[in-house]
Amino acid sequence: MTFSTIADTHPDAERLQIKLLRQAPSWQNLELMVQMFHTIKQLALIGLRQCFPSAAEEVLRRRLADQLLWKEPAEKVFGPFQLSEKSDSDSLEYILAKAHHSD
Repeated sequence: MTFSTIADTHPDAERLQIKLLRQAPSWQNLELMVQMFHTIKQLALIGLRQCFPSAAEEVLRRRLADQLLWKEPAEKVFGPFQLSEKSDSDSLEYILAKAHHSD
C-alpha cells in the first residue's frame, strides 16, 4: 500500500519531489520553508481583508498574529485585542461586542 501526502500529485511525481528534497542542501530546504511561510501570511492577509474590508492595516496585522500565534500567545506578545469602531465597524465581532456592552 502506498501512502500519498499530496492529493493532487501523481505518485511518481511525488516520489521524485521527495527524493529531490532529501538530496537538497539544508539551506535550500530552509529557504523553501521561509517562502512557504511568506505565502501563507499573504494568503491569510488576503482572507482577512475580505472579512474586514474597512479595517486598518495595523488591525489586520494584529488579527494575523491571532491566526498565526493563536489568540492567547498573541495577547501575551501584543496585549489584548481591542475592537474599535473606526477599524472594525463592519465586523460581526464588533457588533456583537457593542450589543453585549449596551445590555
